Amino acid sequence: MNVVRGNAQAFEQKGLTVMKSHDTKLTAQVAAVGEQGATVAPVKVTSKKDARPKKGAPKTRENAKRGKSKAPAPKKAGGESAKAPRPAKEPRIPREGSKMATVIAMISKKGGATLDAIMKETGWQAHTCRGFMSTLTRGTGVAFTSTRRESDKARVYEVMGAVK
Repeated sequence: MNVVRGNAQAFEQKGLTVMKSHDTKLTAQVAAVGEQGATVAPVKVTSKKDARPKKGAPKTRENAKRGKSKAPAPKKAGGESAKAPRPAKEPRIPREGSKMATVIAMISKKGGATLDAIMKETGWQAHTCRGFMSTLTRGTGVAFTSTRRESDKARVYEVMGAVK
């Protein structure tokens, strides 16, 4: 039903419905209910491709909670694993003047360097210094010892052997 305003006679000649003021309540009720036989929701369109779970996804919730179990890597005839070991990386040489170079120079001196001295020199907090020291050997190849002094209970880092 089309509702128009303005010249009612012109619209009636065109075949349009003209709403008069006394019809407004009725029209509002009809509009709220809808026309007889009107579809409420559109027909669901089926997809061309069926939805499938991701490859390797668990089939049940219980399996998802447990996690996917990995099968061991296949062994070669000689008892070796299928993957070849990675070649050892060359130790990284720090740039001059960097904090890494500063810390290596400090712990290379006779007597090593305390955690407090490293913190003061680099401006790092204690947890940052300890984290850096934990990765130092792996990144640069510098092997060091970490001991606690008995006199003042300070943590001392000292290089073992010569620095490369």
